[in-house]
Amino acid sequence: MGLLDGKIALITGGARGIGAAIVRRFVAEGATVAFTYARSTGPAEALVAELGADNAKAYQSDAASFDAAAQLIKDVTADFGNISILVNNAGITRDKTLANMPQHWWDMTIAINLSAEEHINSELFATNTINTGGSIVCVSSMNGIAGQMGQTNYAASKAGVIGYVQYMADELAAKKITINAVAPS
Repeated sequence: MGLLDGKIALITGGARGIGAAIVRRFVAEGATVAFTYARSTGPAEALVAELGADNAKAYQSDAASFDAAAQLIKDVTADFGNISILVNNAGITRDKTLANMPQHWWDMTIAINLSAEEHINSELFATNTINTGGSIVCVSSMNGIAGQMGQTNYAASKAGVIGYVQYMADELAAKKITINAVAPS
């Protein structure tokens, strides 16, 4: 019996790195896990095969698209039911000093690291597909707290995650939903 038996979890950016580690842990704890990936199906398919088809499913999704967020929530809830746990993990880095950074790198980093979390959360609330007593975890970074040379866009996006979580905490507490930010180092 695991800590997450019977829970439905959605993890964005779950095919590699920290996201894949979260997927593995949640499945080991008994959760049914839906996770997103951006492009290449190789890592996502390999992770699903490793975990077994009964308790994990990968969904290709464009984290920066509001329409994709709506479709993702529709697909996941159709496959598994309402979501108990959401881990907003999808993220990118596009490192350059601010003076040398192309505008599209700034825009892309903010869209994927910050706006995508708001899109998915908004869709969950609008469709009432997150369970009462549910949990939302938003992955930030120590760079969102302390900054980092050459990562102004990344640091700004991750600081925005922290601010967003602080803003949403009281509103969601009234709905008996927790929201937290974590900052892996």
